[in-house]
Amino acid sequence: MLKRERVVVLFAITIATLIAGCANIQYGKDFDATKAQTFQKGKTSRADIIAAMGEPTSTGISMDGSFIEYQYHTFKGGGISSVLSVYGVGSTSYENKIKLCKFVFNVNDKLKDYTCSEGAQNSNLGE
Repeated sequence: MLKRERVVVLFAITIATLIAGCANIQYGKDFDATKAQTFQKGKTSRADIIAAMGEPTSTGISMDGSFIEYQYHTFKGGGISSVLSVYGVGSTSYENKIKLCKFVFNVNDKLKDYTCSEGAQNSNLGE
């Protein structure tokens, strides 16, 4: 391949990467946070929650007791259009969603407490 052809191919790959860059990012696995409302403090076990919601994103121990967390975060948008919007060309358009559930257990591995939250943010600046 000639040097000029290599430069053209490299340029095309770079442009394609910029256009697609940061287009879709996902962390964790989506889950149904409404299931948490069916769990009973002092009765529901860690195994019951995992059976209902799947494997947790993370586990740990805090001063409150051991815990499991479910996290889901998606980001859609960005790419070259966001970069160009700084120069008045294109737009900054993105969608950001976050879900989090944390379940804390007592020494008998029964549910002590839990918290769930969801949030979303959308932007269509420059359109």
